[in-house]
Amino acid sequence: MLTRYWIRFREPIPIDALRLGCGVTARSADDAMSLLREKVFRGVAFTVADMEADIDVSRIEDLRIRPNMGVVVWRGIWFPLGYD
Repeated sequence: MLTRYWIRFREPIPIDALRLGCGVTARSADDAMSLLREKVFRGVAFTVADMEADIDVSRIEDLRIRPNMGVVVWRGIWFPLGYD
């Protein structure tokens, strides 16, 4: 079973596109972290500030996020686009 996660990072955030957070669908929290390490950060150090499981994407109100999301029901990075 897949779970949607919304992840926020502590400053300094090494990738500017992640200042709003990152949306990941994964098998588990550990799987989500593996996807982040492999597809987004690629060896760059990062620290998670908050990781919300079972995120309801209809609650995301930031107008910069919703129109720029990928498919949230497939395993992978769905926000920001370009990391899958």
